Amino acid sequence: MNIVIRKAGITDAETCADIQKCSWQSAFRDIISEEVMQRKTQPERLRQVYEAAASSPDHHGFLIESEGKVCGMAWYGPARRAEMKDTAELICIHVLSKEKGRGLGGRLISRVLADMKEQGYAECYLWVFAANEKARAFYEQTGFIADGRRKSTLEAEEIMYRKAL
Repeated sequence: MNIVIRKAGITDAETCADIQKCSWQSAFRDIISEEVMQRKTQPERLRQVYEAAASSPDHHGFLIESEGKVCGMAWYGPARRAEMKDTAELICIHVLSKEKGRGLGGRLISRVLADMKEQGYAECYLWVFAANEKARAFYEQTGFIADGRRKSTLEAEEIMYRKAL
């Protein structure tokens, strides 16, 4: 299995948009409403989001390829919470559903966490839907711990997970 993890750039924005749309439709279809899903997975909107992220020196994206085909991505940046100085926020990590179970998510998150540390971050946090048990198990296996914070997002409940780097 030939696996490559590389930095994402502006030219990858459409690929990132496609991955997010497919991943959301697969993973969140029983968590968020169809109306919210349609609104949040519009290809043009997502492409613009990833172009902006790739243009920002504070945001970092990675793509994972298997046999030359992109099959997942992850993005992170500085914490959006003012009280969490020196903390990175894992904004998203997605592996296409047909590629799951091959260890790609583990490889991708390991690379992202190493990059966060290289960038000088001491800690990482993320938000995950409370109902997304598979993702929560993945994060827990990677050493993330739920810290008790919860919030309502997109008509669903999210839980904060944190990890020292």
